Amino acid sequence: MHRGWVKQQEKAKASEQEEELRKAFISLVQIGEEGQFIRQPAKLARLPQGVQDIIERFVRSRLLVKSGEEGGGALVELTHETVLTGWPRLAGWVEGASTDLRLLRQVKSAAAEWDQKGGAGEFLWPDRRLDAAYDMIGRLEPELGEVERKFLALTANDDLLAELEDPATRHHRRAYIGDRLAKKGDTRSGIGLREDGLPDIIWCDVPGGQVRLDGLAETFTTGPFRLSKYPVTWAQYSSFLRADDGHQNTHWLKGLARHDEQPAGTRKEIDNHPATCVSWYDSMAFCRWLTFRLGYEVRLPTEWEWHSRPRAVIRTANTRGGLIGTPVVPIRMRTDSCTR
Repeated sequence: MHRGWVKQQEKAKASEQEEELRKAFISLVQIGEEGQFIRQPAKLARLPQGVQDIIERFVRSRLLVKSGEEGGGALVELTHETVLTGWPRLAGWVEGASTDLRLLRQVKSAAAEWDQKGGAGEFLWPDRRLDAAYDMIGRLEPELGEVERKFLALTANDDLLAELEDPATRHHRRAYIGDRLAKKGDTRSGIGLREDGLPDIIWCDVPGGQVRLDGLAETFTTGPFRLSKYPVTWAQYSSFLRADDGHQNTHWLKGLARHDEQPAGTRKEIDNHPATCVSWYDSMAFCRWLTFRLGYEVRLPTEWEWHSRPRAVIRTANTRGGLIGTPVVPIRMRTDSCTR
């Protein structure tokens, strides 16, 4: 029994090493302009440690050539393209990865074009293509440049958050970053839930003042209030839908002439996405429920309160673009005891 277990372990180790060797050699191949397989150099330090000795033997056998300084700067590449067809096992590996290699070339080409166009949102890929690219990256583990990583929103979360805080970041890019953060796990304050399961809302102070709306001669006066930094997210609105005393409790609709509204558009049920396609009645119910649960008044802003918000609040509130429908953005009435 012990001998059989040892053989099984040796077989598993050999299989793992062969997979590492396959990945190493795939990293030495790229798709050319005419769709052909061609060689490319790779950093020796990026190749799996488990096959470094085998790589060195291939260098001594002149199937691979090594250049550059020893250590982190050393490069290895195939001696000639004929190795791609002359070695059947490598040819099989390359053919099996051909779809991923073609997609990798498309990613690099699209990222370069996006960068040349100044990072315009219309040159970004839709979610379906990005998902395919992420799957490819998981299989090939290629070395990507800064522009390519930014195009795919594969930069560190801190870099993505810095982009959101930059007022110059366009709405399409904000939406794109929001989707990427949703996949990674968006840990920002103000978009999720508190430990007690209630919406975690960051309130921004808005001073009172005089507001004049376009097309109206009348001037409106607003008192000081607090506006939520972000629109209510799907995760926050969902807490109302799930709560035992939440959406199903008709008490929150008391006194409202309920209509069977059918908001236009499609609701995007992603945790950090604004809760859109929510009727005015359901928005009112949400605010009433939140007022009861938090212990202070929360309501929808009036039109003149909405137009009185500072430009800085406008910018930080627009964390995602291309929204369908109107997101729920509540306000909190200020009192001397308000701290957040």
